[in-house]
Amino acid sequence: MLIAAWAVGALKTVSQGLYAYKQSEASMLPQYAFLLSAQLLNLGFQISSMRTLKSVARHQQLLQEKTKAWLHIFLDVAVMVCVILSDTNLPHSPVPLSTMIVTSFLAVLDMLRLGTLLRLHSIKWLCFAFLEGDHYMRAPGMTAAKVGRDVAQAMAFGTVLPLIVAAISEAYQREAFLKDCRKPMAELDPFWSSLLGMLRRVPGMGASPPPQDPHLD
Repeated sequence: MLIAAWAVGALKTVSQGLYAYKQSEASMLPQYAFLLSAQLLNLGFQISSMRTLKSVARHQQLLQEKTKAWLHIFLDVAVMVCVILSDTNLPHSPVPLSTMIVTSFLAVLDMLRLGTLLRLHSIKWLCFAFLEGDHYMRAPGMTAAKVGRDVAQAMAFGTVLPLIVAAISEAYQREAFLKDCRKPMAELDPFWSSLLGMLRRVPGMGASPPPQDPHLD
């Protein structure tokens, strides 16, 4: 899906660059060239990573999370470039807050470990700071109060909420993995044991269902 989205974006940039060239707007061509470079670099890295991500070989599987993490770093940087180069006067132009929330939940959907997500969020917040500063300087009607509100919402919906979702999902996955391997729950780290204990006290979020024995029909 992301490969298709970046491919469409690159084609759109090419068409806009050609239109600017035909309209003798040479001053816009470096901007389009820089935008196209960011899109193509991101697209190329995603395509080259497909071999590792779809592999079932053990040595390739060990590299999959690292590959996913780099994909998200390239995604954050490329999105930052695209937003900065967009026209803030247009009603449909992207804003830093929405890009922060979307890319954060994309990382959660990629099933990255909580520790990896925490490290990735340092990159996300750096990109968000650049985007918010650019938006404050260029977007009409932006004030310091709106910047503060964006930061608070980015923290709540772009960091805290996705990290909570990721932590809950990983806790259940770790528990299910130990059950699948017929290992004692004592091997679970204290953090995950405490989190599962809190989740079991929440109605509707009890223990994960017992795993099926793959050797039984």
